Amino acid sequence: MARSSTTFRPKWKLGSTTVIRIPEKLAPEVLRYAHTLDANLEPAEMHDGSQAYRTAEDVETNKPVNVASVPQRLPQTPPKIKNMNTNEKLAELRGLQAKADAIRKELGFNITGKVIFLEPLDVCSDAEVVVEADGFGGAKTTVVEGHYPIDYVNKFERYFASESEAEGAADDLASHRATPSQILEALA
Repeated sequence: MARSSTTFRPKWKLGSTTVIRIPEKLAPEVLRYAHTLDANLEPAEMHDGSQAYRTAEDVETNKPVNVASVPQRLPQTPPKIKNMNTNEKLAELRGLQAKADAIRKELGFNITGKVIFLEPLDVCSDAEVVVEADGFGGAKTTVVEGHYPIDYVNKFERYFASESEAEGAADDLASHRATPSQILEALA
């Protein structure tokens, strides 16, 4: 059990204590003298007489007032902002990601960056048609040249509001029902 002022007897009869600064060599003797005074005096001998509580009506306007003795009302402190460390932030981020993934699953959307369609544009070229989900139900259809996904260049692309529209456009390109310039926008 932790100790408090109600669980032990104070060492000083005269009441509360304070810290003072004195040379170390004098400390044992000053402490011995203070203990002697404390043991021999009654509490009433060391305290000032009681003072009546003063209100604004008691202040004499023709005399200066010691402002240090006027009680101050503390300003209301703003609520504490929780400082999160890196691990707490990562845990919160993982929780938010899990919630977002659950909503995506419920809506039938793919996660951001997921390739949902990938087929060659033509048998004799190194161009491919790629559809990449945006995570919010839309997707981007792109015609790329090179070695996708490592070393490639985007030649045509277009954003579609739905994944199914983007896949439909990609299927039209891969099956030669349309050309990239008809469906997508050329990139510089």
